[in-house]
Amino acid sequence: MNGRPTVYIDVTNLGHRPTTAREVGFYAHPREFEIIREGGSQPWATAKGEITFATGPFFLDAGQSERVELVPDIDAWGIHADFPLRVYAVDIRHRRIWGDAAPIVRMLVGENPPLHDSDSEELKRLFIPPKPELRPSQVEPGWKIWKRCELRRPQTWRLD
Repeated sequence: MNGRPTVYIDVTNLGHRPTTAREVGFYAHPREFEIIREGGSQPWATAKGEITFATGPFFLDAGQSERVELVPDIDAWGIHADFPLRVYAVDIRHRRIWGDAAPIVRMLVGENPPLHDSDSEELKRLFIPPKPELRPSQVEPGWKIWKRCELRRPQTWRLD
């Protein structure tokens, strides 16, 4: 009751063969990073990476389930509490299996998050209601018509 809110994801191998789940977690969006050398003030290099909250790997026999416990740390990345995070899993062949998107952090903390007066303004800003409606990130190219529409066009996403 006094710890951070936690999400549990149940991963099940529905196949007839054993497999390894390389990674299971929540996907936020890609982000550009700047690398600054120690003692320097100018960026030494830039890179593009994905913001994920993930764990793994673990082995699953056919029909076996595994429960994964995650705590999305949004304050480290500046992600709004209402931003829809998409659940995903990466199998042994590096294929991503996408799940639904939902405002996970808002569902965990509710409408009245446990903020204190001593918390930073940056943290408090992550919990105020957003002005535009937030949508999950696009995770599949638009030309992959065999993929779900909400994976290709985030504007079709709606919270059920």
